[in-house]
Amino acid sequence: MRRFFRFLRQETVLSISLVLALFSMVPVPPDRRYLSYIDWQTIAMLFCLMITVQSFVDAGLFGWIKTKLEHHTRHSRNLALLLVELVFFCSMLVTNDVSLIAFVPFTLSVWPREDEKGLRSLVVLETIAANLGSMLLPVGNPQNLYLYSTYGIPFAPFFLRMLPFSIASLVLLVLLVLLLPFKGAIGPSSETNGTELDRRRLILTTLQFLLCLATVVRIVDWRLTFFLLTGSMALFSRHLFRKVDYALLLTFIAFFVFSGNMARIPQLDSYIQGHIEGHAFGFALIASQIISNVPAAILLSRFTDAGMGLVYGTNIGGLGTLVASLASLISAQRSRNT
Repeated sequence: MRRFFRFLRQETVLSISLVLALFSMVPVPPDRRYLSYIDWQTIAMLFCLMITVQSFVDAGLFGWIKTKLEHHTRHSRNLALLLVELVFFCSMLVTNDVSLIAFVPFTLSVWPREDEKGLRSLVVLETIAANLGSMLLPVGNPQNLYLYSTYGIPFAPFFLRMLPFSIASLVLLVLLVLLLPFKGAIGPSSETNGTELDRRRLILTTLQFLLCLATVVRIVDWRLTFFLLTGSMALFSRHLFRKVDYALLLTFIAFFVFSGNMARIPQLDSYIQGHIEGHAFGFALIASQIISNVPAAILLSRFTDAGMGLVYGTNIGGLGTLVASLASLISAQRSRNT
């Protein structure tokens, strides 16, 4: 029983998604249509991106970055600025949750113990930076990848529409770091031990990541990418399969089931269809505060053609409550466990 409750604490979003999926099966019993709920392209690309990022970790990239940061930054304000900017830009390519998984523990390990207020402020800023930085590209977060794929949004319009928000977000984040009262010197971290890069692994992983990006911009078919990437990992890095966040993939599948069933309930379908037209942004913004931005994107995509409205709403909506974004939950969990 203790293990069960520990699992619930560690995988809060997965637990909620499974409960919602099970309850949705009451009014809509399982049938053949369930198989059509799941967007296998999104699941496959999430898997490819996650295992590629784990390969970057295995090559020592994030450890190397941490070491360089610690060796070249000795004042807390400078470190805060570098970390916020690093999380912001890294989240564009390796997703917001991975950025926080990599850098929140590092922040906790090197920050001056006497500046607890500054530490709390910095973790919050890193969480905001991860959510805002990730909105620029389709690969930045799960809901972007799903909506980009589902609505067939061209890459260039997606990028250009999100660019002004990203620039404004970065400016505001830098101003916040400069205005907040960070103070004190940074001492050496016991966790930083001069991680060296595995250059051969880094080159191979970079090629794999470029293949993923080529798939996102629809140059390479996602099935070919999945086959090539899983095949190369099986040959050279089989151990990385154990490090993939399968809980996140299962969470997606559960929310696909939940949203698919909700769309088949006539009363709910007619209500949302009658009110969401012209208000996709507002619906996504509010729904994200209650059920998180990823399931909000999946659910509302069943009822509207306003793909960019959902992109705006779920990205900005991820900044609200603690459950509004998976990245926010990761920050809270890492802060408690470290």
